[in-house]
Amino acid sequence: MTKGGDDASKRAAAEADKDGKNSGAASSPLPSAPRALAVPRSTSDAGASSSTAWPVLTRMNYNTWSLLMKVILQVRHVWDVIDTGVGEYDDDRATLEAILRAVPPEMIPMLAVKDTAKEAWDAIKTIRVGADRVRDSKAQNFRKQYEDLRFKSGESVDDFGLRLQELVHQLDIHGDPIDDKKVILKYLRIVPKKYKQMVRSIESLLDLNTMSIEELTGRLKVCEEDDEDEPAGTVGGGQLLLTEEQWRPCMKHRDGDG
Repeated sequence: MTKGGDDASKRAAAEADKDGKNSGAASSPLPSAPRALAVPRSTSDAGASSSTAWPVLTRMNYNTWSLLMKVILQVRHVWDVIDTGVGEYDDDRATLEAILRAVPPEMIPMLAVKDTAKEAWDAIKTIRVGADRVRDSKAQNFRKQYEDLRFKSGESVDDFGLRLQELVHQLDIHGDPIDDKKVILKYLRIVPKKYKQMVRSIESLLDLNTMSIEELTGRLKVCEEDDEDEPAGTVGGGQLLLTEEQWRPCMKHRDGDG
């Protein structure tokens, strides 16, 4: 075979090999796009009820129970369903579910058939607080306790502040709320004499319209702690107080010197 024929054969073989590669590339499948992962739907809202440590209503804890439930429902943005009685159907059902989870089993059949969550809430209040006539009677009793409220002998401002807060809360629950400023004015009016100087400063320098029982208690506590730091047997100004038993020897000693 001539040289020219050999070259032609080589070119033909090269072209055939090139065509084979191209056809193989064309026949190979294209790389597939990465498969999207299925993301599960968040269940944080749906599972909120089951994961919540619900306070359980008893015969004696309605006040604390109602406060805790109010905060829990506020966190879930459904307190308006109770407060106003108006809300979306799903919100109302979710609120009723929350109430049913927080009451004794024997109350569930009675409350579950209520048309709205507010009706269920009001039914619990009536059962635990009483009907209007009973509630009014209790309110009068709490009002008298409030009007007669005084510091006990040796009572700290912390303990008195807690007693005062509880009475104010009871009056609010029983339909006889007291204006915050009136509560503060009463507090200032009945403090023991050792706090009077502090009271005058508070009345002169601070806005009583925005003051809370907690803030006032904290300010009076400063005076109480200062009083506790005084050495035993002294009063303001460093004057020493003696008991009668201590005073008699001093008098005898003075008479003997005279």
